[in-house]
Amino acid sequence: MKIEGPKMPMENYLGLVKSDTLRWRLALTVATEYARIPELVEIAALKNIVALEVISPPHAQSISDSEGASMATLNNRVVRTWSELAQSSGAFAYLSILRLHHQTELSGVALHYMRDFPSLRFIIVHNCPGVASAGDCTEGWEVAAIPELLSCTELHDCYTGMIDIGEKGGQMLSQDIPVLDFQIGPSIHRASKRAGTPVCLRRCEESYTPEPAAKKHKAGGPSGRNRSKKRVMKERKGDLDSVLAELK
Repeated sequence: MKIEGPKMPMENYLGLVKSDTLRWRLALTVATEYARIPELVEIAALKNIVALEVISPPHAQSISDSEGASMATLNNRVVRTWSELAQSSGAFAYLSILRLHHQTELSGVALHYMRDFPSLRFIIVHNCPGVASAGDCTEGWEVAAIPELLSCTELHDCYTGMIDIGEKGGQMLSQDIPVLDFQIGPSIHRASKRAGTPVCLRRCEESYTPEPAAKKHKAGGPSGRNRSKKRVMKERKGDLDSVLAELK
């Protein structure tokens, strides 16, 4: 489901799509035009998130909203806070793939923090020079040429493609649990092929030591590969409440 022009603060949408009981997996795309730093931090509270995409416009640092406030972008401090929450409260227990567009404030330090996300297997970056220039396993990540992931336009396809080729993180929710593919804000600033080649970073095998699993959900704890995936329609018509009702 796509909310191209959000009518509510982002925190309201985050509250609607979370499922603490893991009734659905969440593939979340966030456009930072509609976010503030506290809302980016709040993404860590989504226990059911399995895939995350953060998109900013090119040159986002110079853009302000109608009230003169600078637009939020992902930075090392936010990722460090996510890392601390992952260690202290089990945040991002099932997040297995992360896509970043135009996050120019990130550096290789962020990769070090991302190692604390126990299930994170891939980071795909578009125009994120501080992150893309890393990737020699010094921070636990290496460059990997995986066309099945680099060619995907939609986050959901990237997530399911990762599963189909047998690449999995430390903790995977059951493939019988449906996926809610949810987008807040426009995706117009996704990097095109003309904007440069995306870089795929894969966790180095020798550095991959998943933390103990978060408490498993009785109906949908981690499981092996299962081809019978239930998918939420991307172009679903109707309001968000009706979509979520079908997942319960």
